[in-house]
Amino acid sequence: MNVKQNLNPLIKTDLYKYKTDFLKERKNLELDDKIEDKIDKYEIFDLIRNINDPEHPYNLEELNIISLDDIIVDNDNKIITVYFSPTIENCGFASLIGLSIKKKLLNFISPIYKIDVLIKEPKNESDKNLNKQMNDKERLEASNLNEAIVKFYATATINTEDYLEFLKN
Repeated sequence: MNVKQNLNPLIKTDLYKYKTDFLKERKNLELDDKIEDKIDKYEIFDLIRNINDPEHPYNLEELNIISLDDIIVDNDNKIITVYFSPTIENCGFASLIGLSIKKKLLNFISPIYKIDVLIKEPKNESDKNLNKQMNDKERLEASNLNEAIVKFYATATINTEDYLEFLKN
């Protein structure tokens, strides 16, 4: 991962606009046992926004790889869909990014939900094939046997503890 494909990524500066007020309100709702706590796109975004990019010292939100508008939660049908946008066309790290998003959600979201992770605007056949691969159960299981992928995932998703700690307090 020493060779960079995108030497000058655009960095997003208006991060997490909704955080303060919305999260205070949501935290109160989550603590109220009388109210059903449905999963929403904000919760999904919170879980994946801090995943580190495999190529740069920025997270997926900072690089605008994921955004709140590209997350769809269908609680009635138990389907979560996350679209992401690699920083460059034919990004060699797109599968690793998609896999990290998928694995993180599988670790924190109830297994009753079907989780789809897709490249937002597939530009070629390679992107379309990647969309199929990222959502293939056998390939996902195989990635758990790849030491390099497991190590990257552990490093890329380290900020999850901050989010869980926030919910506790």
